[in-house]
Amino acid sequence: STVRPSSPAPELQDLCSPAPKWVVLTSPNGVEVFFRQLSALSIDLRKLHACRFAVIGPATGKVLSRHGIFPDLCPKEHNSEALANALVSAANPDEDIFLLRSAQGAPILADHPRKVGFQVREIPIYDIVPAQSSAAAEVAADYLVFASGAGVDAYFTPFIAPNQHHAVNPKEHRDVVQTNNAGVPL
Repeated sequence: STVRPSSPAPELQDLCSPAPKWVVLTSPNGVEVFFRQLSALSIDLRKLHACRFAVIGPATGKVLSRHGIFPDLCPKEHNSEALANALVSAANPDEDIFLLRSAQGAPILADHPRKVGFQVREIPIYDIVPAQSSAAAEVAADYLVFASGAGVDAYFTPFIAPNQHHAVNPKEHRDVVQTNNAGVPL
């Protein structure tokens, strides 16, 4: 997959207001895109003094730290649900939450804080574009390890999903069903 940054989001200017707020970053890629967008918008980092930063895990926190900002919050479990719960516990209801992430981000990270009364502003700062190559499908492997849900989607998109209503043609049956979905009921 490829990370495709969005156009710099003018809403990032709102991070400069003196009101306390949370900036939530969910991947190392998101951190890098965030800082590139701040630069493109000529936002001086000193104007982010009212921001507290939450990250989904230590890898994201490490990249944030390289930019001179250390995370205020990192959940013990490194997933969207744990981050949503940690935010709800750490933030004050009058603090807005700015969710800066990929366009494919998990809904729970915004939905849970909203349900308990937080103002959440979702700003998709990048998109994950699946690679066009099917080389990964041609590699024999005993195990597959994915680092994100987007990676799972990108890998399996060319294949037939169990709940997909699709007439399987003979080529698909030979190439996809039998070879790549062994053991997966369709």
